[in-house]
Amino acid sequence: MGDQELLKPARTAAIRVGEKRRPVIPASIREALDIKAGDEVELRLADNELCLSALKSRIARAQQRLRRFIKPGRSLSGELIAERREAAGHSGTTEILRFAQNDSGL
Repeated sequence: MGDQELLKPARTAAIRVGEKRRPVIPASIREALDIKAGDEVELRLADNELCLSALKSRIARAQQRLRRFIKPGRSLSGELIAERREAAGHSGTTEILRFAQNDSGL
């Protein structure tokens, strides 16, 4: 957890569990986590507390952590594709590496 995350104020909401024992995530929390219908979320029970996190938030956090170790302009996905094609005996590796250098993602 970074310093900025520690400084963010916590958002809380009190809810009631419905008759079918289903909790409803309040709109303010859904909006803060950018949760849409059909999105995957993770529920974690630790120390008798339930923690909910959105899959896309966890992915973004992991990508942010990895970026500290990757030089700007380097594309791990492009390098992986190039390596796999080279191992499979396909041509076009140089073209893939050129594409990877222009790729801003991981």
